[in-house]
Amino acid sequence: MDMLRPFNDQVKRGALVDQLIADGKQAEANLTIAQENEFNRKLLIIGLTGGTAVMHLIIPNPLFILNGLGYLALLVAHNTVPQRESYTRYTRDVLTAYTGFTFVGYFVVNGPAGFLSVSGVLNKMIELALMSVLIEERLQAGTPNLAAALLSEQFEA
Repeated sequence: MDMLRPFNDQVKRGALVDQLIADGKQAEANLTIAQENEFNRKLLIIGLTGGTAVMHLIIPNPLFILNGLGYLALLVAHNTVPQRESYTRYTRDVLTAYTGFTFVGYFVVNGPAGFLSVSGVLNKMIELALMSVLIEERLQAGTPNLAAALLSEQFEA
């Protein structure tokens, strides 16, 4: 099946890393490990974003449904824009900001009572994990923080 191809490729890369290390080719092994980490990060972003989107979509409230649809739209945008860092960083930053806004908004609207909802707290934990992975992806890409990136682009124009 074509859907399983990325997973099969991951297994092959694992065996390749073992072989490269055994052959003393550490530089090539490090490159393969970096590709593996990138794949795992993408998979984690898809899973966490999809999970929080579904949790929002199952609540019969128009605001939650719109929020879930927003997550799905950003997930599609983040995974379908041309895979150049110059484009990906924008979708990553918007997804990070959207997740942060949703996280803070939940506690602003619900106050301390927000901690009493098991599904709400679970969703906030997913959102925290998502923000962590997105920030880690940004750091791995070596891009500056959002404010610095916007300022540098503004002065380049």
